[in-house]
Amino acid sequence: MTAREFLEYAGWKGELEKGLAILGRYVGKGSDYYISFPSAELPAEFTESADEPAGFQEYAEVHSE
Repeated sequence: MTAREFLEYAGWKGELEKGLAILGRYVGKGSDYYISFPSAELPAEFTESADEPAGFQEYAEVHSE
């Protein structure tokens, strides 16, 4: 699953770039990685986790301000 697809799956409603930056920090790639490569695949352990997308949604809520 790509970064862009994951944001759609997670129900991200904000600006795409902001969501990609938050996702990059959440995954540990840094805030610029997915902005530059929105079609990059997310790590399999992340996309296959039973805690996702809930974990990202909680993280984004705290870090989107």
